[in-house]
Amino acid sequence: MRDRKELNKKTKKKQKELNEQLEKEGGLEKKDMLAMIGSAYLTIFPICLLIIVGLGLFMLWLFKAL
Repeated sequence: MRDRKELNKKTKKKQKELNEQLEKEGGLEKKDMLAMIGSAYLTIFPICLLIIVGLGLFMLWLFKAL
């Protein structure tokens, strides 16, 4: 089995191939990256918030403060 480092290696050749494929497919628009980051926050933030609230309520219940 390959080492983890070997699998994650970034080479200039692989990076160049990826950039060429991306350009061939149509490339990225100016605000695509912002949209991807925003959608990631909208997906992950509510889940994390629910977990934090749940842990807080559990701690309050555990220490009989609720």
